Amino acid sequence: MSEQLDVSTLATRAQQGDKGAMDRLAELASQRLRVYVYRLTLQDDLTQEIVQETLLEMCKVLGNLKNTERFWPWLYGIATNKLRHFYRSEQAMKRATSKSMTEQSELDRQEGLETLLSQELRDIITDAIESLKTNHRAVLIMRCYDGMSYAEIAESMGCSEFGSRMLFLRAKKALQKQLARNGLGKASLLAALLFFGKMTSPTPAAAAQLSITAATTQVGVAAATTGFVASKSGLVSLAAAGALAVGTAVGPLDLFNQGVDGAGTQPVLVDTYQSDLSDGYDKRWFYAPDWAPGAVCRRAQVDPTQSSSQWAILENADACYYLKGRELEIRNARQWRPYVTRLPWDSSELRSFLQQMDGHHDPLLSISGKMNNDFYGFVHNLETGEIDASRRRDLYVLHEDVFLSDWSPTVNQSDSRDPMHQRGWTYFRIHGNVDGQIVSGRGCVPFVLSQYQEHKPWMRMSIGDRQWVDSAAGAWIWDKQDDDKQRLDSGSFFVGLSRPWMGLHCLDTVRRDAAQQRFPFETRIFSDQDSATVVVECSNGTQLEYLIDLEADLIQRIGISSDGKYRGEITFDYLQDIGYGQSGFRAAQPGSYAPTGERVKSQGLAWISQLLESN
Repeated sequence: MSEQLDVSTLATRAQQGDKGAMDRLAELASQRLRVYVYRLTLQDDLTQEIVQETLLEMCKVLGNLKNTERFWPWLYGIATNKLRHFYRSEQAMKRATSKSMTEQSELDRQEGLETLLSQELRDIITDAIESLKTNHRAVLIMRCYDGMSYAEIAESMGCSEFGSRMLFLRAKKALQKQLARNGLGKASLLAALLFFGKMTSPTPAAAAQLSITAATTQVGVAAATTGFVASKSGLVSLAAAGALAVGTAVGPLDLFNQGVDGAGTQPVLVDTYQSDLSDGYDKRWFYAPDWAPGAVCRRAQVDPTQSSSQWAILENADACYYLKGRELEIRNARQWRPYVTRLPWDSSELRSFLQQMDGHHDPLLSISGKMNNDFYGFVHNLETGEIDASRRRDLYVLHEDVFLSDWSPTVNQSDSRDPMHQRGWTYFRIHGNVDGQIVSGRGCVPFVLSQYQEHKPWMRMSIGDRQWVDSAAGAWIWDKQDDDKQRLDSGSFFVGLSRPWMGLHCLDTVRRDAAQQRFPFETRIFSDQDSATVVVECSNGTQLEYLIDLEADLIQRIGISSDGKYRGEITFDYLQDIGYGQSGFRAAQPGSYAPTGERVKSQGLAWISQLLESN
């Protein structure tokens, strides 16, 4: 019986409650995990810790494994995620700065290999492997030393099979680049992988049996072709055919709003994401997932050779990360500027109106025809002034390196988020007074996309005899006195409210809501830059004044005026702590049924002016 079938049988028996099978399965898993994790970490104490945590997790969730024949990819996925979590914690960042191998473990593992490698060459290969990202090390180990297929690697890494091939290709290129910095050419890749495998083998016998063939490192024609087009030389040759020029370099504080004057110009389309560019380039990426309509994830980074220090901004499904030099901060707020953030898919009409409002000439390339799951990349060559852009559809981008917080374990990480932003969602209260009538309500808001499915946004607000309700099932206005309901699309009443899960700062969300309806607006930033107001002139003569907390990335108050007369205000309180005693919020949450009543068109941000009609 093969090892795969044996492990599959043991896993099945363990799921059925066979303690002996579970013990044997844990023993086999421990032996194989130790080698895999050590090759990832090159630290004995960390390896032991990750293996123990993985085995504990295995025992807890083994019942969830539906296909026991996929045991090893499943288990490797758990171990890799445990290591990622370790590197992301502040304590891990400090511990990971220590030397990767103790002298004793190095002597033990390298016994019998002194004739194979010189100390200098061992150091070069070890340093090159250590410099790789966790995902790159993991895919190299799975493929080269554990003989896993690309389908198995895809299952373990949570991506498509093509994605796993591309990940392996990028890992090879990254390793080749590190080796080349020490004078080793491309032909040394196989030898370096083989030497590293032997150095980290658990026994001399295992080291003697290890071999890596050229076929193991092949990724397939499609992936290799994509990689060729995305290489630096490929980009330069394509760009030479029709790239667009810019006159100034990108500054690190304007990463998401720099580029070229691309009005009416079709950019050169290449797959910039797959490129391995590090010298003299700035890069920006945008992604529009389909499971949260209107949402966007973003990343930008500046070549450290072109700035005083390394800059990177990542706003993904989990949090907002800001890297400067060796300091990494996780923040409440997304990036904001006095002018409005533009997106690649914005229409020319929207861009023109925004320029009238904030006076900012928008240089970002425009690619028309946005669809869900679109992924956009922009690469700016600071030496030649050329910019290349790409667009492709991809369901798995959020699992790729570009949108993972896979920072070097040597950076100093700090988390400045408040409790509700660390949690990723919260409840909020609505209260106020409009024309002498009490405004009250409750709601729920997710801060990040990873919480969107479990804690979808909803709100229920009352004024006089009318009630405004918005949920995933739909939105409606209910006049209690006449028992009349008007039905609208879901999300209609979150227009003009805080929508942090959408991926833009609240300041931008409000201004873009106004611009979509061509409502003039004015932005006023307080001198301490902790708060701002946005004054919006609605077409019916109503004026809305938003007070925005820039640090919390939330709306605090909306003042309502009409015909020059102040009519009232609505304020929002957000709960830092969620615990017992929140039954009122749960009771207020709308049901999952679709509302009935006459279907009416959403009035966009102008729905807030309807509150005046409730008097």
